[in-house]
Amino acid sequence: MNASQLGLWVERWRGNFSKENRFDQYMDNHLGLVFDSLDPLVEKWQRDGVPFICRTWCCGPGMPQFPLHCPGKIPNTYFCEQGCYVEAPHGIVVEALCGLEGYQQSRKCLSRIQPEELKIFDFCTDA
Repeated sequence: MNASQLGLWVERWRGNFSKENRFDQYMDNHLGLVFDSLDPLVEKWQRDGVPFICRTWCCGPGMPQFPLHCPGKIPNTYFCEQGCYVEAPHGIVVEALCGLEGYQQSRKCLSRIQPEELKIFDFCTDA
């Protein structure tokens, strides 16, 4: 299998990854771009029917997982970010990031996705 065939295989295998909420190990090898707000991107993706997934490293007050279901049972309000992943053709994943400054900034930069829809990264339970 050459690189082009692999890209097409990955693209077919993932399918609509926003519908499945599927995040695989190969998606972590991606391009990341930092934005002040992800809301304009999310609004456009939703309007245009573009599959995407949004996740976070944050786990603090105001999030449905807090405090009992934070990864490792540890609230995380220091190292925070929101990230939305979108797939370009042939399995290439791009992550749009915001809120790297901390918890409050992270909560403000992605308001188009409700906290209960935002999955927290937990490598112990993510499949």
